[in-house]
Amino acid sequence: MLLPSDPESELQFRLLQWISNNRTTEERILDLATEDLDWGTVVNMSARHGTVPQLHTLIGELKIHPPEGIRKSLQERYERRAFKNIDHVEQLATVVQELRGQKIRVIPYKGPMVAQVAYDELGQRWFSDLDLLIAPDDILDARKIVRELGYRQLNLVG
Repeated sequence: MLLPSDPESELQFRLLQWISNNRTTEERILDLATEDLDWGTVVNMSARHGTVPQLHTLIGELKIHPPEGIRKSLQERYERRAFKNIDHVEQLATVVQELRGQKIRVIPYKGPMVAQVAYDELGQRWFSDLDLLIAPDDILDARKIVRELGYRQLNLVG
């Protein structure tokens, strides 16, 4: 296996292994964390790949000591996103309840559903929209109801 050439990229790669429960990579992660890492690059890479929550968790679980500013930034990002996720889940519940109340066949998917199933914790997966599967016969009625709730349609598949 060809590994990334710089320690920041390798740490991101190892973080992805760690997320998939490959705990055999912990020793290498700890080795990388003691190198002269550019922690700003590590955080930016995690932000680009959507793994900031996992990086935050990894640092806590493995007792890694990045610079205090980095630790604080990760904590703030994690908390800010967790609160946004809670807001999204509340909105999702409202939309699904309203649609089902109008006899619209709807199933929420992706976003919060994946966070709960894959990570068992809403804060571990970032999402920024609400995804719904709607029965084909119900799409026009659902669109009208969702618009009345103040939402807009981003795309339509099917």
